[in-house]
Amino acid sequence: MDDREKDRRFRTERRAQLRRSVLIQTDTFAEIKHWLEEARTRIMATLAGTPSEFESWRLGQLQGEVRRSMELFERGAGTALSHGLDLS
Repeated sequence: MDDREKDRRFRTERRAQLRRSVLIQTDTFAEIKHWLEEARTRIMATLAGTPSEFESWRLGQLQGEVRRSMELFERGAGTALSHGLDLS
């Protein structure tokens, strides 16, 4: 195997590794988003029931925190994923 062939194989493997990295990031993003959505859904279901006044207040606060966390996560992850895709 000459140097050209080694270089070609190296570049091919590097591209494959970058694609796998982006796939892992994408899957992780989807998983985290799923669990944040699940938390939001459960809070909404509890609020639709008959919680106490304090529970209603506290769950409303938690719902806002989940929403803000999702927004921050989506902005940050979107940038990271775009950057990862640019590298591949």
